[in-house]
This record gives sequence, structure tokens and C-alpha cells, in this order.
Amino acid sequence: MNVIVRTTCVDRLGEGTYEARLLHEFGSTDGYLDPAKVRELWLNLKKHDVLFSDYTAGKIEPFLEVLMNPTGVWLEFYRLGHGPVGIGYLSRVIPKFDAYGHFAFWDSIASGRQPLVWGVLDWMFNRYKLHRISGSVPVYQSGTLRFVERLGLKREGVRREAVLHKGIWMDMVEMGILYSEFNEIYSKFLAERREKNV
Repeated sequence: MNVIVRTTCVDRLGEGTYEARLLHEFGSTDGYLDPAKVRELWLNLKKHDVLFSDYTAGKIEPFLEVLMNPTGVWLEFYRLGHGPVGIGYLSRVIPKFDAYGHFAFWDSIASGRQPLVWGVLDWMFNRYKLHRISGSVPVYQSGTLRFVERLGLKREGVRREAVLHKGIWMDMVEMGILYSEFNEIYSKFLAERREKNV
């Protein structure tokens, strides 16, 4: 198992140490992503209907197609002493340009975990020399929109009626952050953290 980020977060569970563990990178895995781990991911993710459209809800095939895509990078979010709490992945990775970021906490706790996601974004930006990271959030995920904006991503547009959810066509909000914007936010966070620990 390859731990790419380890950090402390204070969330509704209290203070805890979190890790982001690499599941696979462009189809390559060190064995941590075995059939049991794939099943665990699926069982946790499928509990949350907000993560799926009417076309993908309850279907493992679309999940496996995305999980095993050789152009993607998957991470597991893990709270030490507690267990896995979510996933993050990049799709459509074009090194030195752009990638699409996706994050999901299946324990429904995101607030307070900004340090973990910022650490992952820093790793992604630097590892693939990305100029920007993009993402889409359905409008019915209002909590996710607020969290993503707290991370520093900006609203860049709306794809009208882009997802069918519970029989209703819903808009998708297009989000993005440039490396220069992220670097400023993350550098400020790290400086504040160092100041508090001194």
C-alpha cells in the first residue's frame, strides 16, 4: 500500500490522522486493490444514491469501468483507527494540462477534512504537473458544492439538465482551480498550521 498523504484533520469525529492511499495509477497497482477491496468500495459507494444517476444507480458495471480505467488514478481516504471513509480519483488525466477530480466521503463527513483533500490536490498537481483540476457537482449536492468552494475551486459554468437523478433532470455545476490559485491557498494553510504548532 502506497500512502501519498498523511495529515491531521478535526471533523465531527474529533481530531484524527488521515491517509490517502493509492489504489491504482493508470491501471498499475501494488496489490492493495484486490477483489476484496473492490467489493468493499462498491458496497460503501452504492449506499449513497446521490453519487449515481438514474442510469448508473445500483449497477456495478459503470463503477468497475471507471475504477479500472487505465487513464485514471484512484485513492482511498482512511482514518487511522477507524477505517476507510471515502475515495478520490482523477479521470481524463492529461499531464501538464488538466484532469477531472472526484471525491466522495461515504461517511458523509467532509467538513474539517480540507487538509486531507488539499494534500491530495497538492500531490496530484505536482505529480502530473497539472495546470488545473476540474470537476462537476450536481446541484442537488449542495453540501458538496459548499465544501468544494471552501477548498478553493471556483464555479465556471453550468451544464443544464446534465444528469437524471430520481426522474428529474438536474444541472451540473462546473468547477475548477488553477495551480497558481491552489498553491496560494495551500501555502497559506501550511504557514498557518506551522504557526499554530510553534
